[in-house]
Parts: sequence; C-alpha cells; structure tokens
Amino acid sequence: VDPRIIVAMVNALPSDSAPILELGAGDAAVTWALLQAGRVVTAVELDAYRVAALRCRHPRAIVVAGDMLDIRLKSNHHVLSNVPFGITTPLLRHLLPQQHWQSAVLLV
Repeated sequence: VDPRIIVAMVNALPSDSAPILELGAGDAAVTWALLQAGRVVTAVELDAYRVAALRCRHPRAIVVAGDMLDIRLKSNHHVLSNVPFGITTPLLRHLLPQQHWQSAVLLV
C-alpha cells in the first residue's frame, strides 16, 4: 500500500484512546504506522508466516492468528482494514451487526 494511503487511513481514525482492530495485517505496514502514532493495536492475520513475523517485529501489537471473518468484538474498537476485494461483502455482513465497533476505516 502506498505510504500516503497508510497515513490517510491512520489519520481518518478518531483520535480517542479506543484500541484499533486491524483486520488482515499482512506485511504490517499499517500496523507499524498505528504503533508509531501511539495506538493500541490488535492485528488479525490468517497467514502463519506473517503472524510469526508480526509477533517478532511488533511486540507491542496484540497479534491474533485467524480469519477476520471469525472475529467477534467483545469490547469497543475502531476497525481498520485494507480489505481483500473478494471478501468485502462477507466482511461487511460480518461486521455491521456487531455492537462493539465505534468506527471503521476500510480500503477496498
């Protein structure tokens, strides 16, 4: 993702102290930007290799190995994701009924 887009995504989040749920953390470019901005981040990633790399490179992030479509929010979070095009509709159908997201910044 273009670094300017990452900055725009991070800046689009509300500036309160609510934690961020990053869905599909991938290579952690957005994770790193969120951590640099002082945000508390839970990063969800399906790929085991990337999960291991995230945990090693970004120990301040909470890294969850799993499918973003299985995540159930149990406390208030802002959601941020560079959504893979093929799962945009399933992700929205999964997230919208949940009660504990405060805002969402989604790049499709």
